[in-house]
Amino acid sequence: MRARLGARAEQLIRGVEREDWRFVALVRLVPLVPFNLLNYALGLTRVRVSRYMLASYLAMLPGTFAYTYLGYAGRAALAGQVGLLHKGLIALALLACAALLPRIIRRLRTPGPGEAP
Repeated sequence: MRARLGARAEQLIRGVEREDWRFVALVRLVPLVPFNLLNYALGLTRVRVSRYMLASYLAMLPGTFAYTYLGYAGRAALAGQVGLLHKGLIALALLACAALLPRIIRRLRTPGPGEAP
């Protein structure tokens, strides 16, 4: 299977071997690749199942929470409940936080000037 996937698969495998669960968490936080395809690709690597599951769960949790709350706010809007603006702003803030989370994590991981890597 590795031979059929070519250079992209090798790049993924090297990334996982270097970063282990951090790589899994990053690709889950930034959903550029469909999760089904990513599941198969990560299955070709040597990441432990327990680390894969924990990293996937924790990294997908913020987005799941944000989208679930957005659905709740949408249902409340359609039902004509009070506090629509408040719920809508909370939903947008959650989505913004979920979208910015990879940048925040990258900034926390990157050493500042004069610090050791």
